[in-house]
Amino acid sequence: MRVNKNTLLPIYLLSFIPCCPTDEMHLSQFTLLVALGATQASALWPIPRSLQTGTSFVKLASTFDIVLDGISSPPGDLTDAIARTKYHLTNDKLERLVVGRGAADQSDVAKASSLSALKLSLSGAVSSIMDEAIKPLGTRAEAYSLSIPADGGSATITANSTLGLFRGLTTFEQLFYFDGKDAVYTYQAPVTITDSPAYVRAYLETNLNWPNFLNNSLTVDLCWIPPVTCTSLAIWAI
Repeated sequence: MRVNKNTLLPIYLLSFIPCCPTDEMHLSQFTLLVALGATQASALWPIPRSLQTGTSFVKLASTFDIVLDGISSPPGDLTDAIARTKYHLTNDKLERLVVGRGAADQSDVAKASSLSALKLSLSGAVSSIMDEAIKPLGTRAEAYSLSIPADGGSATITANSTLGLFRGLTTFEQLFYFDGKDAVYTYQAPVTITDSPAYVRAYLETNLNWPNFLNNSLTVDLCWIPPVTCTSLAIWAI
């Protein structure tokens, strides 16, 4: 499973994480389910709600850049997120887990179309990612749409909030691999993704008597739909 390091905003996992069907399932069974799910979703994490891919190779142009389309005065954490994605694309050097690793794709990459830019478009009000992330559950606008054409040109991410753009950036960088030489590419173009959080219900379970003060817990019921499978996650606080 491919998981990006240095992921911003820990609430990201709480918003999207798929769960095992029952609390009684063993960790090994849960790990297997996650691994199988990641395989079916091309090793993307979190698994998008809607994912369509092709079989064409597309590489990043040497002048590839991530640009803001019509977003004036972007918040600092959005520009930081863009810089993070550009850094990961250039420096992660992650190769495909196939025989021969990235070298196996070099001939296809050499003749692939080039992606010149990733354009970020925002249809909602401009505010910081952090301001969006701390809004109450159910009021956050986290959905995004991502498109990568098979013939090169520009990819796009559109969202109603900067938090949605952040989600899209995190997914975009997971789609690309290093060929072991000098190119960063995807082998699944065209790619069309539409994503939004799974249903999350959270409530605070508070023990008011002093002997149990240290056992105060935040219990989060996490459901992944479809199918509806739920479990509970208790976060213990002091």
